[in-house]
Amino acid sequence: MRKIPALKTVLFLLCCASVRAEIEPAVVVNIPQPVGLTMGESCRADIRFHIAPGFHIQANPASEKFLIAAELKVGSTTGVQAVKVIYPSGKPYRLKGINKPLSVYGGDFSVGLILTAHPSAKPGASELKGSFRFQACDEKTCLFPDKISVIVPVQVSKASKAPPENKKNPKPCVSAAAIKRDSDDP
Repeated sequence: MRKIPALKTVLFLLCCASVRAEIEPAVVVNIPQPVGLTMGESCRADIRFHIAPGFHIQANPASEKFLIAAELKVGSTTGVQAVKVIYPSGKPYRLKGINKPLSVYGGDFSVGLILTAHPSAKPGASELKGSFRFQACDEKTCLFPDKISVIVPVQVSKASKAPPENKKNPKPCVSAAAIKRDSDDP
C-alpha cells in the first residue's frame, strides 16, 4: 500500500519537471559582442535583456523597499573594471487593487555599464563576469527571486596619442572588431 502514494509522488514530480523544462525562461541576457576598450580610457557598454511575454521585473530602484529591484553586478579583471551601472527608467505597471503603479521592466531593455581600462592594462581579450538578480512576476504571481550569469567580453587595445576623453560622459564602447589588434602590427 505504501508504494502507491510514493509512485504517485514520483510520477507527479516527473510531469512537473518535464513541463518546467519546456517553459521559456522569464529573463534572458543577450551576450554582447566583444567590447573594444583602449588602455587608460572609459566607455559605456549596453547589456541587453529580454523579459518573456506576460512577465515583468521590478525596475532599479524598485517602487517600494520590500520589492526586489533588478540588479546587475559585474566583477573586474586585471586592468579592466566596471565602475558604474546605469539603469533605465522603469515603465509604470498597475496591479489590480493597488493604487500606486509599480516601476517595472518588460520586453527588451538595456542596462548601461561604464567600463574603464587602467593605463597599465594588458592589451588583449578578457571577460568580465557577473550576475543579474531579479524577480519575475506576471499579473497574478511572482516567481522565486533568481540570478543569471552575465559575461562581458572585452578587447583592450594600446592607447593612442589622442587627447583625454570626457570622464563625465564616457563615449559608447566600440565593437572589438573595429579595433586594430596588436597582433595585426607589422
